[in-house]
Amino acid sequence: MTLEIRSMDATDVDFAVALTNEEGWDYDSEDFRRFRRMDPEGTLVAWAEDRRVGITTATAYEKATWIGNVIVEPGERGKGYGRALVEEAVHYGVEQGAETAWLNAYANAEGFYRGLGFAAQGRTWRYEGKAQGRLADEPRLVHASELDALTTFDRPYFGNDRGKVLTQFYHDYGDAFFTWSEEGLRGYVVGARYAGGMDVAPWVAPPDRPDIAEALFLHLLAAFPDRQVAVAVPEENKAALGLLRDLGFEPTFETIRMAHGVGSGGIDPRGIFGLGGLEKG
Repeated sequence: MTLEIRSMDATDVDFAVALTNEEGWDYDSEDFRRFRRMDPEGTLVAWAEDRRVGITTATAYEKATWIGNVIVEPGERGKGYGRALVEEAVHYGVEQGAETAWLNAYANAEGFYRGLGFAAQGRTWRYEGKAQGRLADEPRLVHASELDALTTFDRPYFGNDRGKVLTQFYHDYGDAFFTWSEEGLRGYVVGARYAGGMDVAPWVAPPDRPDIAEALFLHLLAAFPDRQVAVAVPEENKAALGLLRDLGFEPTFETIRMAHGVGSGGIDPRGIFGLGGLEKG
C-alpha cells in the first residue's frame, strides 16, 4: 500500500484532534492551528491511499527539532506508518538546519524510538495539582516590545532561539505571561489556559535564582486561582521538583527525553523549571 506524508491543512485538523483524544491527550483544534502557524511544513499527516492513518508534529528551532504527537490509527499500527512519520519529521528538521531531533517518549515507546536511532538523555516528570498562589510586586505582564530580549534571555537555557513559540504564546496567552526584570530580564513563566485548568509552559529562571522561579510560579497561581495546574519538569531540576512537592503537586507520569543526532541544541535543565510542552521542548 502506498504511503504519502503531507503537510497538515485545515481539513485535517479534526482528524488530528480525534486521534489525540483517543490517546487522552486533550488537544483541541486551536492547538493544531497553532502548530500549523509555527511550522506549517512540519505538521504532518500520513495517508495510505485515500485514508488518513496518522499524524506527527515537528517544531524546528535553529539547530534542534522537537517532535511530538506521533500517533497512528489503532487499526493501522504495525505497518511502518509511525516509523515513516518520525523519519519525515527528522528529515524536516535537517532541512531547516537542525543537527539534533528531540522528543519525549513514553516508556512503552522507548524501544521503538531506539530502533530509529534515538538515545535516552534524561527524564521529564509531569506534575499536577492545585495550590494557593501569592501575588508579588516584581512579576509583571510581558510587553510585545520585550519579546526579542526575552528570546535572548531564554536561549542559553533552551539551547536555541524559540522566539516564534514565545511570540505565539504571547498572542494566545498574553494575560498569563509574566516576566521578572531585575537588572534586565531574569525569568518568565507562561500559563497556557484552558477550561478549568492551565499548563505551565514554559517556566525559566537562572539556576542560581530559584527564588525568582518560585515567585513567578506563585504569582501565576494567584493570578489564575482554583485551576488544576500541570507542569512538565526535567528530572535534573531539583529546585522545581522540590517546590512542586512542597506545594502538594503530585507526579502523574514520566517520559524519557531522547535525542537523535549529536549536534548542539539541548536544553540546560538547571534553568528549565517547566518545558514549553512535551511536544515542543
